[in-house]
Amino acid sequence: MKLTKGLLIFGLAAATSQAAISYAPVDENATDAAKKLYNFLAVNYGTHTISGVMTGDLDKGSATDVTGTVDVKAMKDLSGKNPVLVGFDFLFATGLKSDDSWYQTYTQKTITLAKDLWSKGGIPAFTWHWKDPAGAVESYKPEEISFKFENAYTLSGGTFSWNTSSTEYGQLIRDIKIIAGLFKELQDAGVAAIWRPLHEASGNIKTGGVAWFWWGMNDADPCLNLYKLIYDEFMAAGVHNLVWDWNPQNADDKNWNPGNDKYDVISLDLYNASDYTSKYTSNFATLKASFGSDKIFAVSENGPIPDMSAMKKANTVWSWWMPWYDSWGDTKFISQTAPAVMKANMADPCTITLDEMPGWDKYTISTTPAADCAVAYSLDTLDTTIPVEKPELGDGWMKVTVKSPGLNATDGILIDYEVKEKQTGINSVSIKVKNPTANGVWVGLAIVTDGDGTPAWQWEMSNSNDCWLNGGDEKTCTFDMTTYTEKTVDHPMDVDRIFKYTLLISTEGWYGDLYFSEFKSNVGVISDFSSSDKIFVPGDKVENLEGIYVNNSTDAIRTFAKVSASKLSIMGKNVMLTTATTGNVSVDIFAMNGRRIATLFQGNLFAGTYAFSLADMPKGNYIVRVKEAGLTTTQPVIVK
Repeated sequence: MKLTKGLLIFGLAAATSQAAISYAPVDENATDAAKKLYNFLAVNYGTHTISGVMTGDLDKGSATDVTGTVDVKAMKDLSGKNPVLVGFDFLFATGLKSDDSWYQTYTQKTITLAKDLWSKGGIPAFTWHWKDPAGAVESYKPEEISFKFENAYTLSGGTFSWNTSSTEYGQLIRDIKIIAGLFKELQDAGVAAIWRPLHEASGNIKTGGVAWFWWGMNDADPCLNLYKLIYDEFMAAGVHNLVWDWNPQNADDKNWNPGNDKYDVISLDLYNASDYTSKYTSNFATLKASFGSDKIFAVSENGPIPDMSAMKKANTVWSWWMPWYDSWGDTKFISQTAPAVMKANMADPCTITLDEMPGWDKYTISTTPAADCAVAYSLDTLDTTIPVEKPELGDGWMKVTVKSPGLNATDGILIDYEVKEKQTGINSVSIKVKNPTANGVWVGLAIVTDGDGTPAWQWEMSNSNDCWLNGGDEKTCTFDMTTYTEKTVDHPMDVDRIFKYTLLISTEGWYGDLYFSEFKSNVGVISDFSSSDKIFVPGDKVENLEGIYVNNSTDAIRTFAKVSASKLSIMGKNVMLTTATTGNVSVDIFAMNGRRIATLFQGNLFAGTYAFSLADMPKGNYIVRVKEAGLTTTQPVIVK
C-alpha cells in the first residue's frame, strides 16, 4: 500500500489486473520482512511504480547513510526526492582479490547501507556480477575466464545432472555459500531484499552473438539449473529474507525460465529508451504474451526511465525502475533522463518515493490492491531536452566547432598539434572528449613523423578505433601508439620521430561542438590547453571546421535536440531500422576514417521495421549511417 499524507491507501481494483498475482512470495518459509516486502510490491503492482537507483562508487559520500551515497544524491539532485529502491552489487564478494581489504570493505558497505535503507523504509536490491569462480582473473566474461563451467555438470539426452565431485562444482558451491552468508547477516538484522541472480544470461545469443556472462555461455539448460542450484542452496542454508527476481535478457526467453516456483518477479534491463515510452510498453506486452500475468514485471536496470503518464495510458505499469549509476564509467545513466521528466515522475502520486514509505515496522500484510491513482501531467507537456554539463571555463579545455551541414564525406576533419619538444618512451596517448550534441561522433589519432627518417613525413594512424562518443557522452579515449597498419601490413609506429599529432573527427552529418581536455601520453602531459599556443590548429581537411578555441569561449554548450521516433540498432549481422514515417531512406556503411565503403539500401520505405544484412562485409569496425527526411543517425558496428 502506498502511504499518502500519512494514510494507507485502500480502494478498488488496480488498473492492471492483479487477479493472478499472489500476495505471498514463492518461499513458503519467508521471513516476516520478506513477506512484507513482497506484499508491498504485490498490492501496488499495476497502479504505482517504485522509484529506484543503482549504486556504484561507495568510496565517496557516506558509508553508513544510504541517502549520502553519490548515486542516491545524484537522484535527489535531479528529481528533488530520494528513491525507495537502491541497488547494490556483490561483484567484489567472490573471485580473485575478494579477500583483499578494499574488496571486503566495499562488500561490507553494501550490507551496512542495505540495513540503513531498510531502517528508513526503503528496499535494498542486490545483483551479483559473479566473477570467474576459478579465481584466475577479475572478470565474468566468457572469453576471459578460466572456469570450465561444462565440467560442473553432465547434459545428455536432455537430462541434466551436476557433477558434484568435480572441482568446478565445488567452486560454484563455495561462492554461492559466501553470498548466502551475506544475506543471512541481513536476515539476522531483520532486513529483506530483492535478489537478482544470473542476470541478462542469454546476452546476444538470440541474434547470433554470444553470452555476455559466463553463466550463459553454454546456453539455457546449464544456466537455469544453476539458478535452481542457487535457490536450493539458499533454502538449505536458511536464507528466507529474499524476493526472487528472474532477469532474462529478452522478454521472450522462454527456454531460460528456471520455473515459476523459483521466482516472484520477472524483470528486464531496458536501455536507450530515449522516448521514455515505446521500448517499455512493447516489452511489457511481450513479457505478458510469453509468461502470462501471474508474476510481477519490473525494470531492473535502465537509462531513461519509463514515464508514468505513458505507462498509465498503455496499461503497462512496471513495479519498479532503477537507473544504473552515474558514479563509475563514462556513461551517466541517471543523467539520461531529462530533469523535467524525472521531476514530474518522482512528484507524481503514482510514483512512490522514500518519503512516502510507511516504514516496515508499521506495514501490515494486505490482500487489497492499492487504490488507483491519476497521473498529474502528460509527457508531451514536458521539456525532454537533456542539458549537458558545461566544462569549467578556464585552463584545461579546448573547444572545436564543426559547422552545419556536417563533416566531409570522405575523410572527416583533421586538426593538428605540433609537438614542442621530442617525444620519447611513448606507447599510448589519451585525451578526454565531451560530445554535448545529440548525435554520435568518432575521434581517431595519428602522428606525422619529422621528415628526417625513411620514409620522410610518414602518416601513421593508431590502430585504436574505439573512441566513439554517443550524444551526451564524456570519456577518456586511449590510443595505442605501438603499431599502425598500411596496406594490411602492421608496422611499428615511429614515436621517436613525432612531428605532430593529428586528431580525426569523423562521421558524415555530424556537426556541433566537441570539448577536449587532458591530452597526455604514458610518460606525461603533451598539452594542457591553457593558452592559444597549446591547442590544435586546422589540418588538411577544414571544409566544415568553424574554429578551434582555447577554453575561455563564452558560447554555451548546446542541449540535446529532441530525439526522433526512428530507431537504429545492430542485431548480430543485421542492421535493424525502424522508421517513424514513410519517405526516402539511405543506409550506408563507412570505414572508421569516414570513407563510404558500401550502400545497403537507398530508396523509399514505408513506416515500419526493416533488416539489412552485413553478412557480405569483411570483418572489421564500421559506422552505419541512416539518412531520412533530413535526419542523420549513426552507430558503430563490429563485424566478426
